[in-house]
Amino acid sequence: MAQSPAQHSDAVQAFHRWRRSAEAQTPGLGGGNLDTISFIPESKLKAYLTSHHYVETLLDAILDARERPAVAADYIRQYYLRTFATLLCIDEGHWIYNFQQYRSLRDQKMPYDTRPADFPYTGSSNLFESFQTAQWQFCAMPLQYDMKDRFKRQEILPITSKTEIGSGGSATIFKIVVDESCGPTKHSNLLSFYDLTVYFAETKQSSQQRNLNTFVLKTYRGDEAEENHKIEREAYTNLRLAGRPPPNIVAFYGSFIQDASYNLIMEYADQGNLETFMKRTPKPESVEDVIVFTAGLATLALLLKF
Repeated sequence: MAQSPAQHSDAVQAFHRWRRSAEAQTPGLGGGNLDTISFIPESKLKAYLTSHHYVETLLDAILDARERPAVAADYIRQYYLRTFATLLCIDEGHWIYNFQQYRSLRDQKMPYDTRPADFPYTGSSNLFESFQTAQWQFCAMPLQYDMKDRFKRQEILPITSKTEIGSGGSATIFKIVVDESCGPTKHSNLLSFYDLTVYFAETKQSSQQRNLNTFVLKTYRGDEAEENHKIEREAYTNLRLAGRPPPNIVAFYGSFIQDASYNLIMEYADQGNLETFMKRTPKPESVEDVIVFTAGLATLALLLKF
């Protein structure tokens, strides 16, 4: 692809050095087999481009005298920051002049795979094809409570580490850490992962500080993966009380499918199994302890009823 002279400007070259650096790159998972694929969180991109007036500097470098007055840096920061970064990655930054004229090409619409019908002739048939390939590094998919998503192979999940902690049958269990800067957008009727883990930390009255970014990923594979995944997901869903997982059992946060892997995301329980817990936990003696213990048993009994 031929480069415009603007691509050799100091500002554009500095952006390319930054986006390839360890400072910008964050490990995620994707590609069907949940392999490690790097991405750039929006928080890091925003921090870089909004410091030292870098958006203004980049626009000055890539737009000509006719286009520059028509592109406001604040407008790009608010609606087209990831779009602008993607265009810079494919050496087509000057097209921000046209992209910013379409609401359907705003950041909130990413990732997108179609061009507006009235978009100007680009002189190159692969502008949008190149954009679609490059956009994923800025589009880690948010994880949301009660998700039941089917992800495309190229979509990246903001899971920064994955460590196997068990396996058996058709499932493998991993301890995972989620990048909280890519946390889910809150909706009025939707609890985020982080809202819910705070709820559990308070409800379970843990004596230790919980890591709100750590979860368990249970991955099913093989001929029976789809059926096993469906059965367990429905079982956890049926145990919910008023739309929330009860505090007395391991919480189920959601599920997703990517290629041939069927996945459940659950609470990371780091206090051992029930037998170990019972051995090391003193018997309830005070009236308050007996009430808490009895209430917990009552909740479990209610769950068993269903």
